[in-house]
Amino acid sequence: MRRTPPSSLCRKFLGRCPIGLAILALSLCVVAQDDPAAIEKQVEALRKAGRISETTPLLERLLAIEQEGAGENSERLVPLLDQLGRVAIAESRFDRAGELYARALTITESAQGKSAPALIPILISTAKMRQMAGEFGEAEGALLRAIAVRIQASGPQSADIAADYLLLARLYSAQKKFTQATGVFGWALDLLEKLHGADDPRLLPALDGIASAARENEESERALVALDRAIGIRQLSLGPAHPDLAQTLDSAGNLLYALKRFAEAEALYARSLQIWVKTLGPSHPMIATSFDNLAVALAAQGKFAKAEEAYRQSLSIRDEQNAASLRNLALVLAAQEKWADAEPYFKRALATLSEPSKAQAAVLVEYAETLEKLNRKVEAARLRARARKVEAGLKARGD
Repeated sequence: MRRTPPSSLCRKFLGRCPIGLAILALSLCVVAQDDPAAIEKQVEALRKAGRISETTPLLERLLAIEQEGAGENSERLVPLLDQLGRVAIAESRFDRAGELYARALTITESAQGKSAPALIPILISTAKMRQMAGEFGEAEGALLRAIAVRIQASGPQSADIAADYLLLARLYSAQKKFTQATGVFGWALDLLEKLHGADDPRLLPALDGIASAARENEESERALVALDRAIGIRQLSLGPAHPDLAQTLDSAGNLLYALKRFAEAEALYARSLQIWVKTLGPSHPMIATSFDNLAVALAAQGKFAKAEEAYRQSLSIRDEQNAASLRNLALVLAAQEKWADAEPYFKRALATLSEPSKAQAAVLVEYAETLEKLNRKVEAARLRARARKVEAGLKARGD
């Protein structure tokens, strides 16, 4: 009588059952026999089920089987070491991941030499893992070596080199080394321009990186130049009403506002507001934030009536108990000497600030000033006394 091989029975059964039963069936098959194909299938089933940590013992068994057949220094071990490394990273077991990648690196070096292109993905994975672990020096060393190997293998001008530069620049940004980060983002930008032209969307990661690092490094003009280019490229590639364009307009608007270039900030905030309304609808929380941005720029120019309108729009979208929105509206009303209109908004803002804070102390003082304008001096004096008490308490606890 002819017998069906166990692996065939497993495959036949697996084709007919849901994933949970499939995993159980594969487990039984693997116990019965060390079939690498069956183990690999179980690993894949576990991945699809989101049970990544359960793949480790199976991958370790695959590694042992491969070692027995090919030897401890076989390059056939490298993909399994990489898979195990990825699982270890997902579980934040960085020391174990480091051991696995170090072994993969040693095997590849022994087989192909210290300048082999096959080293690059291992070095990149090592660098990313070391950065996640906060081991920035080791991450930088791995990345620099990967870049050197790639340049030696394929020359200094390729999209892969640009991608490596972006990784290195982000590593410097993570360490707050913004001068180095800006420079390396610049290398990536120069290379990407040579490869793709001046208006290609593939330049955007470099431009965004320059803008962020330059802003952190207080190189505002350099950041604005990068943001302006990014706005132009996004408008060309995505059209005039895309959320990514709106985000870049907001970033440029925030920088212009910080530089006290309020009219320019207003123009960009107005453009982004139109995009947000068109893409998200008039009641999305992001629209409230956009109205707030516009109102702040308007108020800074003394355009209080328009700022009032923007703040009212924001408040109509937000929770009616939002202290910041209530306070902002009260302030622009007070700036127009609409004391009676401002008073209830200060009162509502104060009611939402139940815990002592700098914001509560500020609202108490602003509310008191408004009550004084309304000739309600006794109430104003009580609020000022309360503000002094809050400020003293904050000072005593070091806030």
